[in-house]
Amino acid sequence: MNKIGLMLPRKYSQLGNDGLLAFVNNFLKEHFLPAIFVDYRKCVQQAISSPAAFRPRVNATSVYSSLVENGRPVLQGLLAVDIIAKEVLGWVQLMPIYAAELVEYVRTFLERTHERCRASYMEV
Repeated sequence: MNKIGLMLPRKYSQLGNDGLLAFVNNFLKEHFLPAIFVDYRKCVQQAISSPAAFRPRVNATSVYSSLVENGRPVLQGLLAVDIIAKEVLGWVQLMPIYAAELVEYVRTFLERTHERCRASYMEV
């Protein structure tokens, strides 16, 4: 802790091990989580705004299978959003302290995706 303590800002280095924990928690909450929210929001936006977003990923005449990997026709944009949402939800297990924030991010992504789907449906 001594070497790490010297690298921390003064207000955290005076607290010892608790200072390191406080620093990491503060960094995650104030810098890391907002940055990943912006990055993932951008990925979701790109996924649902691309020209191919609402085209089926496979031929619509394929045989139905309950697994996406086995040829069920799905919309490309929604598949990308599903992958992003599952990735962020996977982080909930890794960082349970921030589960509420991460679940809120996924909710925001899904709401935006729903709005875009509804708008695209109304355009047709």
